Amino acid sequence: MLVNAPSVEVPTLRRVSPGNPDTSYLIQKLEGHAAVGGQMPLGQAPLPQATINVIRQWIANGAAQATGPGNAPLTLNTVVPTEDEILTRDAPAPLIAASGALELSSINSSNFTVERSASGDFSQDAVRIEGATLEVRSSSPTVFSVALPESQRVPGNYRITLRGSGSVPVLDSQGRPIVDFSLPYTIEGIP
Repeated sequence: MLVNAPSVEVPTLRRVSPGNPDTSYLIQKLEGHAAVGGQMPLGQAPLPQATINVIRQWIANGAAQATGPGNAPLTLNTVVPTEDEILTRDAPAPLIAASGALELSSINSSNFTVERSASGDFSQDAVRIEGATLEVRSSSPTVFSVALPESQRVPGNYRITLRGSGSVPVLDSQGRPIVDFSLPYTIEGIP
């Protein structure tokens, strides 16, 4: 009901936006600076700042939900390439397996990216690859490959990212955000 759910008063804001306490409507209401309505709890003394700080930290840490049997967040795992494997230009596309079923319609350009970096330091020189696609091999559990346009399959360092955090997360088939996933890999020149 809270995590990634739109606020009723301001639907463009999430009640809790994992990783972003300042844009989480819950924090805005608890701290008394929301654009709509009064400080919560309404008609009572505000929560102590120490309590609000605990809630802020929970959100900053990704707003992990309680887990139990059947409630564990869905994770993604790399099938190809294997650890430390370097792909050649004509090698199969990276293959990723989920621990359950993904809601494929939740995947879009804001939570799925493929980047290339000449240096391998993605914080310095990452270039987003346009036109990368997911090719589903199995739906439950979801297994898919990530295909790059032929013109973009050039030697270099790559990183595939699917985000379960943020305002528009990748979701599992039950509508829960997945665990963030990142796969760095390298494509060498033509053998």
